[in-house]
Amino acid sequence: LIRGDVLPMQYAQAEGGKGHGIDQHGKDQGQGGAGDDRGRAARLLRCLADRLQPGESQVAVSSYLAEEVFDKLAPDLQRFLLRTSILEVLTAPLCEAVCAADGEARPNAQDTLTWLEKENLFVIPLDPFGQRYRYHPLFAEFLRARLGKLHPSLAPDLHFRASRWCWQHALGDLAVR
Repeated sequence: LIRGDVLPMQYAQAEGGKGHGIDQHGKDQGQGGAGDDRGRAARLLRCLADRLQPGESQVAVSSYLAEEVFDKLAPDLQRFLLRTSILEVLTAPLCEAVCAADGEARPNAQDTLTWLEKENLFVIPLDPFGQRYRYHPLFAEFLRARLGKLHPSLAPDLHFRASRWCWQHALGDLAVR
């Protein structure tokens, strides 16, 4: 899936922390423990993002994210990720507003976001309180493409829900993005 020539990096990069826990041979140097496979995946994605040229091996990265990350998640978590992929900033109330459809229970978005961060699943905290997050840019791009492929007519409705919620909460600048 991921070309071998993309993984190796300069030893100095790995030593200097720029390797994101991947050594000069492309081997993971993680600490182990819960979520370690996902942690490895996140470190590898960060490493790849640093090394790939724009447009290079997007298919390889997409295939990796689909087969090794997304497809292994529970369906309700997949649904959450796809629906929230349209958002630039993830907050629990906004995610709940976007994810909730008529007659469906709202997900507990704060628990989901906290879990995604703990499991190192491509969310980046934007504050020290765990109230605002964003997806890693490559993961967000993957999710939006997947949403468009699986549910091509859903994105406009999700954007409408997000915009409506932002207007109702006096966040007009976010509503028009």
